[in-house]
Amino acid sequence: MKSSGMPSESQHRAVAPFSSGLSAWQRLWLAMAAGVLLFAAVLYLLDVPRRLQGEEQGQVAIQLLDRMRRPLLHIKRIQVQYTQGEADAPALDEAVDEARELLRAYLQAAAYNPELAARAKRFAATFDEWVTAERNLFEHVRPGARAEPDKAHLAGHLVRADTLFLEALDRLGEGEPTIHRDIAGGQRAEEVLQAGGALLMLYLFLLVFLHQRQVNRVLAASEEDLHTTLLSIGDAVIATDAAGRVTRMNPVAERLTGWRAARARGRPLDEVFRIVNAETGDPVDSPVDKVMREGSVIGLANHTLLIARDGSRYQIADSGAPIHGADGSIKGVVLVFRDVSDEYRLQRAVQDQARALEYSNRRLEEAQRIARLGHWELDLENDELHWSDEIYRIFELDPVRFQPSYEKFLEVIHPDDRERVERAYREAVEQKKPYDLVHRLLLKDGRVRYVRERAETEYDADGRPLRSLGTVQDVTEQVEAEQELRLAATTFNTHAGIMITDAQGTILRVNPAQTRLTGYSAQELVGANPRLLKSGRQDADFYRRMWRQLTDTGHWEGELWNRRKDGSLYAEWLTITAVRDEAGEVTHYVGTTQDITERKRAEARIEHLAYYDDLTDLANRRLLRDRLQQEMAVARRHDAFGALLYLDLDRFKNLNDALGHPVGDELLRQAGARLKQLVRAEDTVARLGGDEFVVLLPAHRRKQAQAGFDAQAAAEKIRVHLSEPYDLDGHSYHISVSIGIVLFPEGQEDADDVLKHADSALYRAKDEGRNTVRFYRPSMQATADARLALERDLRHALLHDQLSLHYQPKVDDSGAIIGAEALLRWRHPERGDIPPAHFIPVAEETGLIGELGAWVLRTSLGQYDDWLQAGLPVQDMRMAINVSARQFHEARFVDQVLGICADAGVSPERVELEITESLVMADVGDAIEKIQRLRAQGIHFSIDDFGTGYSSLAYLKRLPVDWL
Repeated sequence: MKSSGMPSESQHRAVAPFSSGLSAWQRLWLAMAAGVLLFAAVLYLLDVPRRLQGEEQGQVAIQLLDRMRRPLLHIKRIQVQYTQGEADAPALDEAVDEARELLRAYLQAAAYNPELAARAKRFAATFDEWVTAERNLFEHVRPGARAEPDKAHLAGHLVRADTLFLEALDRLGEGEPTIHRDIAGGQRAEEVLQAGGALLMLYLFLLVFLHQRQVNRVLAASEEDLHTTLLSIGDAVIATDAAGRVTRMNPVAERLTGWRAARARGRPLDEVFRIVNAETGDPVDSPVDKVMREGSVIGLANHTLLIARDGSRYQIADSGAPIHGADGSIKGVVLVFRDVSDEYRLQRAVQDQARALEYSNRRLEEAQRIARLGHWELDLENDELHWSDEIYRIFELDPVRFQPSYEKFLEVIHPDDRERVERAYREAVEQKKPYDLVHRLLLKDGRVRYVRERAETEYDADGRPLRSLGTVQDVTEQVEAEQELRLAATTFNTHAGIMITDAQGTILRVNPAQTRLTGYSAQELVGANPRLLKSGRQDADFYRRMWRQLTDTGHWEGELWNRRKDGSLYAEWLTITAVRDEAGEVTHYVGTTQDITERKRAEARIEHLAYYDDLTDLANRRLLRDRLQQEMAVARRHDAFGALLYLDLDRFKNLNDALGHPVGDELLRQAGARLKQLVRAEDTVARLGGDEFVVLLPAHRRKQAQAGFDAQAAAEKIRVHLSEPYDLDGHSYHISVSIGIVLFPEGQEDADDVLKHADSALYRAKDEGRNTVRFYRPSMQATADARLALERDLRHALLHDQLSLHYQPKVDDSGAIIGAEALLRWRHPERGDIPPAHFIPVAEETGLIGELGAWVLRTSLGQYDDWLQAGLPVQDMRMAINVSARQFHEARFVDQVLGICADAGVSPERVELEITESLVMADVGDAIEKIQRLRAQGIHFSIDDFGTGYSSLAYLKRLPVDWL
């Protein structure tokens, strides 16, 4: 093939006679031309060995490169198999060893070209890294692995292995252009040699046209060399004329097209060289037409598929080039192509796998988005953190503006959780254990989001942490749902009754409080209808209104009465809420029940107490005023008269003090019961407090006189029956009653005026001897006003020192003064001296007696101290002071007396307290206890007015008193 481009010895001999017959100028010109050609040929031939060596080494390298792809694909298939559990480590090792053997041969073959050698080394480095990744992946999925791999972690290894595989294929393919360039360079060297020889022979042929035989020999030799060249080329070659008819084919082209060269010669190229688009199946433009049109070398379109005569299909690649004549015109086209079906299938497989990987990644990202799950990788050696897009979405951060780092990650964590998160991750890395933690994020707008983090850390052989791989999942809805479930569970087990029904009202579930409230067990209630509890207290209209509101608003609450299993009634506050599905249809009803039975009873009791006396169950002042106000309105409307009787039990206080409050209360109850029996149903009996009662007679009489007569008769009847004996604690007691009567309306403005007039009439009845009945007269109001004025003036007197003490000496049988009794006097600035009998009762009624008694104690003892300081002989005398019952029974009485003694600087031995018999008898135990306490401090006691009340010598023996 190499000699085809140079003239042979015989050719030289054939040319020599011809050259000797040329003219001198022709020989000179020929010599010059031959010299130039020879000089160019020498220069080119000096480079031919290198180019031919490159072609030879390139052929070896391209074969090794093609062979390398098979073990690479085999390793990839093993990866797929062992991820599915169908391959083991020996298979992987065998494939890797085969690839390494070919790699070593490829590195040696590539050494002829520095550029190719560098590319081969880069491929070797990528290949080693890929094999390492494949082995790591195998360690995670092999049977018997130490731990079940996390899916996200495994996906990371798989992605890395696939990425390195694709990178290895790319690195492997990088050497192909260099190899093909070297091969093409060698081929072009041969072609140039051939072309040079042909041109030289053609040139000689033109010059020595007489020696056609020699030229024909040269052409024949050239044809033979060209044929040899075509036979030696590894690619398929088809040559055509300018019309696109086949002129030549080498054996490779015959094999691929299925046509013998002899049969194909002269046929249109499209008939022999049938090509279509591999993707669409559409016919491809004839390369001859394209070369003829463009006049330059062209590459075949991607995805070109050759259909052989027998129907076989080959994926082909390479180019077409024009064949130029001596005049520069295109004489034909040469097509050089090769079968790249294996490479194409490999490329398609890689592309399919890349698409599958991309699709898998998209599915993974979509799954992560749906699951709100992102993954991250922290390079602990370089302190680099990488996040997936989903983490940015979970954290609500802009991936363009935000560069992830561990410190910035901590800033997103809720301040209250940062220390816990940092500590948990640090401990997980240090203790080589999985990291699993739920914590909060604090978003920019103040919202709180819950996330669950899981991670594992990889370590080197020395146990040094290299990187952490983990996930972040938004579990806000889950946490809130768990909180709602806990809240619902807590709520369901509260003291309130809860009942859940379906849309038809069938009970599905009840809580323990509901069973306790109704008396039915859960088994008895579930499956039943709430109508089981109906009491009959609510009518059908009530339930219609309830269900109408529940249907319209989805909510109802109110009060109703139901019946327990034992038949007893109970009041409840029921709240019903409709539960709807996504379509808005009611699926359940939830009823919450509060037992308000006791509250209803308390309300009834409170309402009763608001209008009735707790002791006698008679109307109280409030109810009396309401009814009196109504009767006054009726009286005015009908021009009629009503009457009000104001009753007071005579000397009830003495009996109450003597026998005790329980006995007094019983007497009041019996008196109230008698009053209710003595009046008509339309009359109102009320107790205003203490021993005061009122009877209201409605306005039935149009004549005042008749109304007065009816009132007089009723009052006398009451007076007589209330004066009958009372059985109290096994003893019979008598008590009389005083009654004041007032008719209305007689100029009164309101109920308070009527009560005020009746009180005035009662006061007159008591003032005129008690046990009598008196009608109100206008003059009585003046008396009542005088009593109010007296109370007001008494308060003023206490504040402005209008009271004074007179001291009455106490003498013994010999006439010697042994003491003094302090007597209270009041000199009114306008009314003069007011006797104690007038203002003491007022002080007791109004509560001023305590303040008044303390004033008497302080003043009298202060006077005694003044006498001592003045040198009067009173050191053996005692100061006697009267004490009222109300003052004595105050809880602070003992401390008050001793405190006043201390303040005055008077020894308790110099003090004598005078008490009444009724004071002691009101509460004997309390009286004895206080007397003993004061006597222990040196104070003396005497009983004043002994024999005027309920005298008892038996009690007298028990009393620690000094005198009567």
